[in-house]
Amino acid sequence: MLFFFCYNKIGDSMTLKELILKDMPDDLNDLEKARYIYLKLAFYLNFSTKYNNTDGNEFARMSYPDVDTSKFNKNQIICKEWSKIYSYLLNEVGIHNEICSSHHTNVVFEYNHKLWVADATYGQYTDLAKIRYGDHTEYFGVRNSQNIDEFCTSVNPFDNDNKLIEEIDKKFNFYTERKEYFEQLKKKLFLLKEKGGTISEKLDSLFEIIGVLDNGYYESKDYVRNIEKMFLSEEECKKISAVELKRTNKNKEVDIVQCIYVKEDGRYNYYLLAPNMPVIKVDESEIVKMSFLGYAIDEEKKIPGIDFPQRFKEGVPTKKSFMYKINRNFVPSKIVAYDKTQFGSII
Repeated sequence: MLFFFCYNKIGDSMTLKELILKDMPDDLNDLEKARYIYLKLAFYLNFSTKYNNTDGNEFARMSYPDVDTSKFNKNQIICKEWSKIYSYLLNEVGIHNEICSSHHTNVVFEYNHKLWVADATYGQYTDLAKIRYGDHTEYFGVRNSQNIDEFCTSVNPFDNDNKLIEEIDKKFNFYTERKEYFEQLKKKLFLLKEKGGTISEKLDSLFEIIGVLDNGYYESKDYVRNIEKMFLSEEECKKISAVELKRTNKNKEVDIVQCIYVKEDGRYNYYLLAPNMPVIKVDESEIVKMSFLGYAIDEEKKIPGIDFPQRFKEGVPTKKSFMYKINRNFVPSKIVAYDKTQFGSII
């Protein structure tokens, strides 16, 4: 079982700039500096759970963020915020760069007479998640299009200069340690895969091996789904579904817990996934009791086998039930663990 350490538990006495740059080695070249900052940022920043789960006014404000990069101290970001932060930090270490925008935003810089792209928030399985959990990144490298006027987020897989990245990464213990964890996990999964069993039995074993997740809901969810695809067959993966339980806090930040479910032998097996927690197996009554903590599901969604009592309303803070307020023991201890505000915290 692998337990990750969380960088963003340091406290709020330092700015993000100070946290990222304070331990950066002095003898790095420009590409190494750019890579170091790219990797280190992923340990502090999570993609915003509020972005697609808030009302129109708040969504509009987030779409045109006012980022004071020198004082930025949030965990939650979207692509435009990430790009401004990354660009600012590159400028701070003397690397000229440009922010490129279309439907999405990323950063381009030049090294060895080539344009390189850095795009940690792109894709269904982002580099924010991959770095956090020790997987190989996909959106940092020599840019597929070398025309700066053409928006591009892809890396040219045939450019030999991309091989520099693997050697550079060996210099940074904070990342190589995660990569070693990930390789160990894959070896355990390979051995476990040979044992067979039902899908639920395989998920039970899989989640035990994964252990406690790191922070960041989307990063954790996408990582687990990727592991499922590695461990299970395509047909088995198709039988696994999930619904998000969401709660808007008073500060408009959104907490999300994913309810994973699979039907076997005529009954459903349920699991709850949340950052900073292990994925846990629960029964129907415990899922319903998530509503007592203020969690709700989208109007058009449903959890098969469960009549979930609350519907999520974007931008509207949700409340804990009266039953929970007068008797916290009414909610099982493993569910109460999800009661803490998981997002929007200060670095």
